[in-house]
Amino acid sequence: MNILRKLLNWAGTDGLLHIGCSFFICLVVGAFLPIWAAAGITLLIGVAKEIFDLLHPESHSAEWKDLICDAIGIAVGCGIILLYTLL
Repeated sequence: MNILRKLLNWAGTDGLLHIGCSFFICLVVGAFLPIWAAAGITLLIGVAKEIFDLLHPESHSAEWKDLICDAIGIAVGCGIILLYTLL
């Protein structure tokens, strides 16, 4: 529980949105494509979003933390896909 609380404090609201969106995208793409493709496509979407943020600094901020949160969402999504395929 303490680790989860530390993660929530570190990630903040924006980080939780990145985790949730990456998780959801990974699950949806994983329903139609192999898990490696779902992870790759989701990661590309996250990187593209950060590049967009980098190119529009007046209204957005690109952060490494966002990509880390994307990776957490992808990892959890892939874990759920693997569990589903094993059952």
